[in-house]
Amino acid sequence: MTPVYIVLTLLLISFASLASTLLLSLKKNVHELVLYLVAFAAGTMLGGSFLHLLPEAVAKMSVDRVFVTLLVSFVLFFLLEKLILCRHCSDGNNHEHPLGYLNLIGDGVHNFLDGLIVAGAFLTSPILGLTVSLAVLFHEVPHKLGDFGILLHAGFSKRKAILMSFMFSMTAVLGGLIGYLIGESAISLEAYFLPLAAGGFIYIAGSDLIPELNKETQHLKSLLQLVLFVLGLLFIYSLRLQ
Repeated sequence: MTPVYIVLTLLLISFASLASTLLLSLKKNVHELVLYLVAFAAGTMLGGSFLHLLPEAVAKMSVDRVFVTLLVSFVLFFLLEKLILCRHCSDGNNHEHPLGYLNLIGDGVHNFLDGLIVAGAFLTSPILGLTVSLAVLFHEVPHKLGDFGILLHAGFSKRKAILMSFMFSMTAVLGGLIGYLIGESAISLEAYFLPLAAGGFIYIAGSDLIPELNKETQHLKSLLQLVLFVLGLLFIYSLRLQ
């Protein structure tokens, strides 16, 4: 029954995230909130990378491997953005900003990692599996709200943003099944996915999100963005203390 528990738990987490995104999309002024969601997302991305993913990676493998993998991930996301930009510019049509697709890829890697972690917890004990699943849920819902804001800011329609976000959340189920099938070997695989996800998040936050926030010149709006950015960091830090 263990694989059934893993899949059902990860599906519930994905649907809970979907429900929160759907509720947010019903707000009439959601587009006015987009840059504030982007600010919160930037905080959670950087906080998740430096306070959660990288410390976990260092605990599982050598520091040299962690930072080499982190650098490789950063370069890969840079190349991906260049490739998407070149493709979009060559056909002369208007498209969504590459930021949206980069965010989906980074989120897919992160969700796959969540699946591996949940599977490893359930393989240890059902109680630990449920505990870890709750922690993932508490992190995933606000993270998905931030992702929704990023996709809207990148030019996605509400419908496409919700659909694509949910589709990429399904990589968690794939990660859970693979984690169950390979058992203890999932630990070594998880170690490499930690800095891979961190590299993607650092690239997206540093090259796309924060520069976009810096375009705001109104003092009050800038202050609110800063507050939400710090709240994103503090939210991740609070999860780390649990």
